[in-house]
Amino acid sequence: MARTNTDTSVETDVKTDVDAPATVRERRPEAASGEMVERDDVDDVIGIAARLDMEAEDQLSLSEVEAVAAELDIDPEHVREATRKLQKDRADERAETVRKAALRRKLVGVAAAVVTAVLLALTALTGVGHSGLNARYAEVEARQAQIVSVMERQERVEKRYEGLKLDKDREAEIIGADNRVRVERRRYDQAAAEYNRYSSGLSGRLARTVFGHPVRVELSNGAGVATVTP
Repeated sequence: MARTNTDTSVETDVKTDVDAPATVRERRPEAASGEMVERDDVDDVIGIAARLDMEAEDQLSLSEVEAVAAELDIDPEHVREATRKLQKDRADERAETVRKAALRRKLVGVAAAVVTAVLLALTALTGVGHSGLNARYAEVEARQAQIVSVMERQERVEKRYEGLKLDKDREAEIIGADNRVRVERRRYDQAAAEYNRYSSGLSGRLARTVFGHPVRVELSNGAGVATVTP
């Protein structure tokens, strides 16, 4: 009885394998080889295959083209030569397209490098110009303040001796105060001229455009206190 059960079990196992669905039996070799298609990709695969099939239908083999040419009394060798020439022309066109694309990329890279270099140079010039212009503007303001100071002293001296008889010492003091004003005006004019010269240069123009420095400052012209005008 035990043997009979064993035989029945074996037969059942064999039958189970034989009766397995065909899709399962057919899929096993594919699963072992790794050639599987995801269920979500089936539509895409079929679509691409259909497109390739249509493209293949639009193509003729060389022998088929030669047969058509023979009907037109065209030498098959000329067909083969024309095919080789066409393939070469197409290859040259593709190579030219690749070359132009590479050239465009190269030109874009060069242009980007040039723009970067120009921007860096302008930044450096602006920084240098800002520093130089600041120093010269500070000198102009210092000289202007000095003019105000010596003119106030000159006014005090003149008021002190106003209506009095001038002796040698008083006259020397008045003359000294006048000379001091002339000296400070000359120094101011030198500082103003230097500022105006630097402001008109490339780095100076960049700096005053970016940071809002005056375009130029007025000279004293020997009359009154010079003013700095934006």
